[in-house]
Amino acid sequence: MLYDRNRTDRLEKETFEHPPAWFRGAPFWAWNTTLDRQELLWQIDRLKEMGFGGFFMHSRSGMATEYLSGEFMELVRTCAEHGKEAGMLPCLYDEDRWPSGAAGGYVTEEKKYRQKTVCLSREEPEAMEARFAGEEREPRLLAVYDVRFDGEDRLEDYRMTEPGEPAQGERWYLYTMLKPLTGWHNGFTYLDTMNAEAVDAFIDVTYRAYKRELGGEFGEGIPIIFTDEPNYGEIRMKEFARDGKMAEFPWTQTFRETFRQRFGYDMVECMPELVWNKKGDEPSTARYHFYAHASELFAGAYGDRGKRDRLHRACVEGGQPLFADERGGGGHAAVPGIYDSGHRPSLRRKTVCHREAGTIGCPSIWP
Repeated sequence: MLYDRNRTDRLEKETFEHPPAWFRGAPFWAWNTTLDRQELLWQIDRLKEMGFGGFFMHSRSGMATEYLSGEFMELVRTCAEHGKEAGMLPCLYDEDRWPSGAAGGYVTEEKKYRQKTVCLSREEPEAMEARFAGEEREPRLLAVYDVRFDGEDRLEDYRMTEPGEPAQGERWYLYTMLKPLTGWHNGFTYLDTMNAEAVDAFIDVTYRAYKRELGGEFGEGIPIIFTDEPNYGEIRMKEFARDGKMAEFPWTQTFRETFRQRFGYDMVECMPELVWNKKGDEPSTARYHFYAHASELFAGAYGDRGKRDRLHRACVEGGQPLFADERGGGGHAAVPGIYDSGHRPSLRRKTVCHREAGTIGCPSIWP
């Protein structure tokens, strides 16, 4: 762990032989089934006996006690007080399961805050509507393409067309949709983390709730809130270039317009380049710009707006760092981290990032 108290010129022998709480590990302490006060306190005592310096109160699958309810918050307070009395460092976790952002589905009950996707499909609009009828996916046609391939299944050329216009090659449709409802998010979806308004709603539901209940302990009694695996959405590529299957990419309502403002052209006109390589394997500038912009929107909404600014102000005054971050990015692809508008690296280099930024540090579940 990295706390202010470890900022010394040298590590004393006594500290090395008998490390205090802030030099010890703190496990993810899984909360599930119906939470019982006495059982929780008993487990804290066992964690202390095992040599841990603290614990993260982590809602996991199977928890029957309602997440963020009055009963849940009272148990969080009780465990924090008991851990503090035992000389441990009780830490919070900002989500029901993971990834952080949906607040256990409370935020994404609102459709406008749900994660969105943009997909290229061979299915016509009527077929798409029938396929997802009753699922709250809301497919909306964005563009139609006439796509021609060379002998190696690379893009010979492509162009946007009208829905009824004859195609010289394969006709592909571009749709925006909401992500599917899942039990993992308690019947809703993950958050649109490229939407700053959606991130604000997550802050209001989660961080301000913890501040109301435990704000007086932030920084000392409760040194860390862990935010886990925020991401901008799954990238689903095709198995083979000509398999006819759908390909999906992250999206947000403002993506098209903010992309145009950022790069000076319409990304929708170039979407086939996300799926297929260009003839002769010529590099695709549009593909690079798409992922760069998705990373910038994510970093701006969840990162700069969140971890360095909004989340911090929602919890404490005076600049006490409170946040751990496991990773940032999207689905099956690594993206720049959520520090300084994406200009610092992500994933397992967070400790380096924090030292460069002059903050105390960033605990991680990764070695």
